[in-house]
Amino acid sequence: MDNFMDKLAQRFNAQEMIKANSQAEAKELERLRQQTEMYDGYLKEMRSLNLKNVEVAEQITQMAGQIQKLTDQAVEKIAGMQEAAGKEQVQAMIEKLGQLQDDIVAAKQQAEESGKQLEDFMHKESVKVYRNVQAAVSEELSGKVSELTDKLDQKGKLPTSIYVLEILGILMMLGNLGVLIVHILGIL
Repeated sequence: MDNFMDKLAQRFNAQEMIKANSQAEAKELERLRQQTEMYDGYLKEMRSLNLKNVEVAEQITQMAGQIQKLTDQAVEKIAGMQEAAGKEQVQAMIEKLGQLQDDIVAAKQQAEESGKQLEDFMHKESVKVYRNVQAAVSEELSGKVSELTDKLDQKGKLPTSIYVLEILGILMMLGNLGVLIVHILGIL
């Protein structure tokens, strides 16, 4: 009888261990969920920064266009002034404005190129961060999956004494069921 009680106590201890393991696994899954949310937050922030960079590049392009318009207007006014003033002075001013216009075009091209480089850089960095986050999550999840698989394998290797107890329990249940059926049928 003591042997039976020891085996029964071992079974309850095993159930408590299974329950404790389940709670620990649930805690770990919650930590992983929170970590995933944190990574998602980082990705959202990177996307918003990328959008801001695109907006800044567009603003630079618009400003360069406005500068171009102002330069064109100034050239037209000077051309009108050329008729009224001395042609030599106006010609020198037109040449200076032409040079200024060339400098503005070069600055506009450089701003557009810088915007494109900035956009490419942000895209590359975003991809790197995304891949790093993805690799970290994948690595951690694969480790947890193998750990859980090992735990399940260990749980699957129950001692034979527990199997014997389970079989005895099933046989007792079947015996009780048989007695109940005989009683219902009125044979006993």
